[in-house]
Amino acid sequence: MAPGHPYVVKPSVGAGSIGAARYDAGDTRAAAHVAELHAAGQTVMVQPYVEEVDRRGETSLIYVRGEFSHAVHKEPILARGGSPAAGSLYVEEQMSPVEAADQEHLLGERVLAALPFAREELLYARIDVVPGPKVLEVELTEPSLFIGYADGAAERLAAAIAATARAEPG
Repeated sequence: MAPGHPYVVKPSVGAGSIGAARYDAGDTRAAAHVAELHAAGQTVMVQPYVEEVDRRGETSLIYVRGEFSHAVHKEPILARGGSPAAGSLYVEEQMSPVEAADQEHLLGERVLAALPFAREELLYARIDVVPGPKVLEVELTEPSLFIGYADGAAERLAAAIAATARAEPG
């Protein structure tokens, strides 16, 4: 049964919106999309579509070893009706560096404080928010950290990796 609100179907493990598609409330065509993903050996996640993304896009807050690193604004990319990112198509994300608003920083801090472990234990985290602000997603194993959009981000991540490697029992 299709959700009674706009929703997104996507692989539970993915990047770059590969395999993600947006559907309107009650759209039963998503069942074929789910079957296609399952046939490819993927697990599927269904989440509400937050329509605020259409109006204002979203902001990704990137943290390295528990400290704020940088933020990126992402334009909306999922069109209604199960395209363009349905199946295995890649959709290029339109993004740009941005200064995160004070409220977004505060929300990011609240999210990190709610984790069941010390934030310093994280190599990195990405928290996607929309105006309000509201949390869309918290990514703790995300390959897309948009390090090319902020001066020094690559160096911060490399230093965190090196520090984590040195701290590992050998």
